[in-house]
Amino acid sequence: MNSGHDHHQRADTAVWITIGVIAMAVMGFALLGPFELDLRSFLIPGAVTALLAAGGWFYRSVRRDRRLGAILSSTAHIIGFAAVGAPLSYIAATAGFP
Repeated sequence: MNSGHDHHQRADTAVWITIGVIAMAVMGFALLGPFELDLRSFLIPGAVTALLAAGGWFYRSVRRDRRLGAILSSTAHIIGFAAVGAPLSYIAATAGFP
């Protein structure tokens, strides 16, 4: 059972790293590109993502309910990715990507 938990922990870490790299790329393109980001638009998705991630950690670590922890963490991943991934369409349009 531990190896399954370790696998999920590594996958969770990989998803957060991916979201972080995308966020850094978007910020880099915003600084160098011809468009601006309204950082206030990230406040609500960021707060919800943080609350869900904290809830996921709580239910995996303190309450030992891995299913609920996984549900909360997965929902945090979706919201976090959507928040940082949405500006990628603007970057692609600016760069002339299909």
